[in-house]
This record gives sequence, C-alpha cells and structure tokens, in this order.
Amino acid sequence: MRDRKALRASVVFCRHGATDYHPDRFYEEGEGPSLSPEGLAQAEALARWFTRAPKSVEALYVSPTLRTRQTAVPVERVLGLRAMPVPELAERSVGQWNGRLVDEVKRDDLEGWKRWKADPLGFAPPDGESLAMFGRRVETSLDDLMSRHAGGVLVAVTHVGTIRAALCAALGCPLEQGKRLVIEPGSVTRVDYTTSWPNLVFLGIQPT
Repeated sequence: MRDRKALRASVVFCRHGATDYHPDRFYEEGEGPSLSPEGLAQAEALARWFTRAPKSVEALYVSPTLRTRQTAVPVERVLGLRAMPVPELAERSVGQWNGRLVDEVKRDDLEGWKRWKADPLGFAPPDGESLAMFGRRVETSLDDLMSRHAGGVLVAVTHVGTIRAALCAALGCPLEQGKRLVIEPGSVTRVDYTTSWPNLVFLGIQPT
C-alpha cells in the first residue's frame, strides 16, 4: 500500500476533444481551432467521468487555447472549479511552421525538415522550440503547479504533446519516444508524483 505522506501531488491529464483540423497541419499558436461536434461530445464524456472519480480535485488548470478551454467547460461545471489558464501547458511551438501543412514545410524549408527528422530532440524550427526546450518548459510548469497543491489532486486540460512530454519525464524515457504513447482526444491519464518517483496509474482512457 502506498504511503499517502509520500505523495507530492496527483495529476489527471486530459487531452482536449477532437477538432476538424487537418492531421498534417501544425497547429497555429493562439486560439487555434474549436472543437468539432465529436470533440464537444468527448468533453461532456470527460465531465461525466469526473462525477465517478474517487478523488477530490483541488484545482483545474487549462492551456489557453480555444479547444482546451471548450473541453474544460463541462468539467468546470461538474467539479465546481474555475479553469485557470497556464500558458506553459500549451503545445510545442514550431515557430514559422505553425499553422502550415507538412507538405508546405517540406517544399519551403526542406533543409529544416531534414534536420527535424535527423535531430528530433535538439532541432528547433525557425523561431520555435526544440523538443528538449519544450520538455523542460512542461516539467518546470508541472513542478510549480504541484508545489501549490502538496498531497492533493489537480487536473490539467492540455494537449497530446504536453501530456507525452510530462509522461516521458515521469517515466524516465527519452522525449523523442513520446510519440509511441497513444493519447487520444478526450482521454484521461493519471500520474501520482511521490517523493520517491512518479507512478503512472492509468494511460489514455477515453470516457464514454
């Protein structure tokens, strides 16, 4: 049985619901797209899941994009909490590639694309973040949020890349292997962070 005194915080990560965004287009920075009808239904399913969750949630945090805020709305209603925006929970920025299709990037910046593939951890697109920079940003942000809720439970409504970065840090696996972790839209993942090591409790559950 785990020692409750050793718990730093329990974090429930929620990926935003589905959008109609093209799967080969990098998300633009800022508001971004809204949820599709499927995504709105996934957000409601997330809210229903929290009505059955056994743990009491202390705080609800959200990446400040439209799709994450929309996902958080029904969760706010169920938890009776206001979602607090945290810019550091945003998806990785790819700078000048934001909002562009992969084929457009390959056409206009083939050398950069080759470097992206050859050095997935260290390469930063023009005006963007490297994967290593992104990982440090996410890890630092989570450390700060957990310090505010010692021994408690917090919810973070965020993005696939952010959740993968958090999980790689928790599990001690290379960031560039995070793409192997399947985090579907509208899914929940929980990590219990203890004073010894993080414990992955469940991964990528899609409530219905």
